Amino acid sequence: MMFRVKKRIMLVTGVILFLVFLMLQPAKAMQGVRQGLLLWYQVVLPSQFPFVTCIHLLLQLQNFSHLPPRLFTFISGMISGYPVGSMTAAQLFEKKQIPQNQLTALAAFCNMAGPLFVIGTLGVGLLQNVTYGYMLLFIQWSVSASLSWLFTHRRTKLQGKRYPAERENRTMQAALPQPGIGRLLGDAVGSAAELMLKIAGFIALFSVILQWVPGYLGGLLEMTNGLQLMAASRLSIKWKLTGCSFILNFSGICVILQSLSAAEKAPVAAGRYMGLKILQGSVAAAVTLAICQILGM
Repeated sequence: MMFRVKKRIMLVTGVILFLVFLMLQPAKAMQGVRQGLLLWYQVVLPSQFPFVTCIHLLLQLQNFSHLPPRLFTFISGMISGYPVGSMTAAQLFEKKQIPQNQLTALAAFCNMAGPLFVIGTLGVGLLQNVTYGYMLLFIQWSVSASLSWLFTHRRTKLQGKRYPAERENRTMQAALPQPGIGRLLGDAVGSAAELMLKIAGFIALFSVILQWVPGYLGGLLEMTNGLQLMAASRLSIKWKLTGCSFILNFSGICVILQSLSAAEKAPVAAGRYMGLKILQGSVAAAVTLAICQILGM
């Protein structure tokens, strides 16, 4: 109880300080919002909205539920980018296709940066070498797949008796009549638009915060900013790739909060989710460093 009170006091204090900064430097705040919304409009919206709409549509198609839920969650996060992996895990949990003891691990490890962002924005744009983009993307997919399997495989075996019931539930759902394509598409577009607006709000808010939190600390708060700082640093390419790999897989506080918000209807454990993302970033960084050493970079 005391911990909750202290946590609430800290939150209120932080909000008050933030409001003071806004009033003292309104020009900086407005500039941060402009930069955040421009980033969302130019990069996030065009690269994610079509994917998010398709994932929402597939989740509504009940025949699609015959796919293994863990595989579908991984594929969704792999092709769509943050925070679709967490959203998919939460929605499959609501459909009783993912047990609660696997939910947080799947929401964390199946939540990844999209291939367009990794190859285009990071590889071509920031590191100026498309090969580096493909390398970091392959490492991200491999680490995410390995950790998601490792953290859920043993629990699947221990809870094996639950899965026949879940398969039966999916079969019953598939037998139900489906709404028309117009309603399905409308619901998918509406849900995707709502998620995109939430993401825009998070990006704009953190862009304002970054006006007062410079350097690598700011990079841990917001992923794109951290990747820009790492790519522009004077470090050797080996350490640049290692640092980028950690930031990419950790994702930053802004993306983590976006992901938890996307999964808000499911009991994802926020503290454990954060710890698993730190683990994912650390493992990816170690793998990247090892590959760079082997390649003599």
